[in-house]
Amino acid sequence: MAMPAWLSSVRVRVAMAAVIAVAIAFPFMRWALMAQVHRALQSEVQLRVISEVHRTAQKLQPSTFQAVNATWVDSSPEVAVEIVDGEGRVLARSSELRSQQPVSTLVPATGRLSQLVLHSTIRGDHGSEPAVAFSTVAYGQKITIYGVAFLGQVNRSVSLFGSSLLFLYPFLLLLVGLVAYIICGRALRPVETVRAELEEISASDLHRRLAELPSGDEIAGLVLTMNGMLDRIDHSITRQRQFVSDASHELRSPIAAILAQSQVAKAHPDRAELPVFATIVEREGIRMGDLVDDLLLLAKSDEGGLRHARGDVDLDEILLDEVQRLRAEGKLKVDAHAIEGLRITADGELLSRAIRNLVDNAARHAHQSVTLSCTKQGNAAIVIVADDGDGVDPSMREELFERFARGDASRSRSTGGSGLGLPIAREIASMHGGSLQLGESEQGASFVLTLPLSAE
Repeated sequence: MAMPAWLSSVRVRVAMAAVIAVAIAFPFMRWALMAQVHRALQSEVQLRVISEVHRTAQKLQPSTFQAVNATWVDSSPEVAVEIVDGEGRVLARSSELRSQQPVSTLVPATGRLSQLVLHSTIRGDHGSEPAVAFSTVAYGQKITIYGVAFLGQVNRSVSLFGSSLLFLYPFLLLLVGLVAYIICGRALRPVETVRAELEEISASDLHRRLAELPSGDEIAGLVLTMNGMLDRIDHSITRQRQFVSDASHELRSPIAAILAQSQVAKAHPDRAELPVFATIVEREGIRMGDLVDDLLLLAKSDEGGLRHARGDVDLDEILLDEVQRLRAEGKLKVDAHAIEGLRITADGELLSRAIRNLVDNAARHAHQSVTLSCTKQGNAAIVIVADDGDGVDPSMREELFERFARGDASRSRSTGGSGLGLPIAREIASMHGGSLQLGESEQGASFVLTLPLSAE
């Protein structure tokens, strides 16, 4: 079921949530406030009772000890007083306590106040509640004075307070909803600004960035994150465009060579040599095929669609195959004395491709020799492929692993490769949980391939 349009606004939902929360919490808050007010008013009345008991004790007169039916004690309207002798006989009391039994039989120590908890209820004109008892000695007799607080007014005041809260309840909900709506609107105002700025940024205008907010709050953090995302998107699209441009340029060269030979053969059929033409077409076709394979592998890797099998692979056998291949060409001296016998868990086909890319790169740049080594360090296999060429400019250590990058910009495409060998080798290493880095070398370049011995 679709959400109503008026509920799609975050401001409305936040305001409704605030109203619902207050509506649920209000009965508990009202009860707590009424209890607090009742305790405060009751404490105030109790202080009046204590004051009235002390005042009565100070003005005791001999006439107080006459018959109770003829003796009334003046007291405040909110406090009733009863005077009892040591034998429990009522000597005098306030008129509000007429025709009542003695307030209590509790007799505190002389000169002390004690709060009473009575089991009987004393009913006066406004309702009443016993509060304190005070015992003293007057005219040789032990006298106990009971003070009784009338809490009818207190109860009415608390009830009126509770009714007032109920009357204010709907206005409170309206106020909470309005305040939440306004505050949420102000808090979300920068979000609307960010949304409007993002809407203006198009695919051809990705160099633009959102204006950073000085508030330092979560929205400012969101802006920084979005700017970082725009940086990554811009970089990715730039690389994609460069990738397409470089791939087109790489494919154009063999196609141009084939077309040129075809046109020459067509224009001068009498001078065309079929074996030479076939050799050129085959060489350029192989070059295009290798380039297309590399592009497909990178494209699958970028999309997460490159799958690789896991199995036991003899790493030393792969390296020794490359050693034999280089030696068979007879152009370079190959040093393979540091190759140890190691078996790892990997995709043999992909791993062979990565090592061949490293070896081909070393062979292209070497002057006289290439060195291959394989050793074990902890739970990792370390493969080093080094050459004695001119080396690599330190500023290009990471640029070498960019797609279509070449260590020497002046090198022709026919001798410099496509610039995809090293990126593919690093991608395969990363896929196996390893790494490929340019190592330190006094002469030439040294590439260090690190692979875990077991599958992760």
